[in-house]
Amino acid sequence: MLDKQQSFLATIALLDKQEKAAVNYQQRLVMNLLNSQTHLTLTIIIFSKSHHHRLINTLLRLIKNPLFELTNKLAVIQLLGKLKGQEFVLMDAALDEIESKLKSQHNEEIYQAFKLLTILIPYLNANTNFDRLLQAVQLKLADYKEKIREAALKGLTLLVPHLSPSKVSRLFQSVQLKLANNDRNVRQIALKSLGVLIPNLPPSEINPLLQQAQLKLLDNENNVREAALSCLAMLISSEPLRAVLQKIY
Repeated sequence: MLDKQQSFLATIALLDKQEKAAVNYQQRLVMNLLNSQTHLTLTIIIFSKSHHHRLINTLLRLIKNPLFELTNKLAVIQLLGKLKGQEFVLMDAALDEIESKLKSQHNEEIYQAFKLLTILIPYLNANTNFDRLLQAVQLKLADYKEKIREAALKGLTLLVPHLSPSKVSRLFQSVQLKLANNDRNVRQIALKSLGVLIPNLPPSEINPLLQQAQLKLLDNENNVREAALSCLAMLISSEPLRAVLQKIY
């Protein structure tokens, strides 16, 4: 019992610190508490209402810590939801924050937006306004910096499974048009985006895409040819293509 008490007091002491050097340790501790069922601190609060309240109050203070970034604060909110037995609900404010950061001209803010999206995606629901996020992500797919485009591609990968079939179809048609763009980077990211869309496409869209990807193997630019090869590899292994082949054979 003494070990549990010492662990609890050490946890409270660390979470109460407002020093830059403590932030990384606080973040790790929050994630450990969030993902564990057997952490000593969690076991002691089960049997003590006062310890339970003290931990919650400490976490509420941590949210106000100016050194804690939004991504860290969201993890704290998740932990509070876990401690209170409440499902974490994505707030509009968090979506506003993501959208705002995606429109930023600063790389770090853009990367943070995609990190936020990664954290929050499990909590998106049918009422979430996906259009605003999708539009912001699509804009970053056209960014002149390769790292931003790749980050946006990961963002698109997260969003696509949550889109309705009609939205996926419209997005597919929009991306297809970019395959003829004069800019090699636009053609490359278009092929990569199509690769992301493949698992969510109906069989009727697969055959035209197969032909387009094959044509891009003859592109003048090496980066486009490589993207076309990757797209073809995904097509060949995809469920929609197997459905098409089954109808033929």
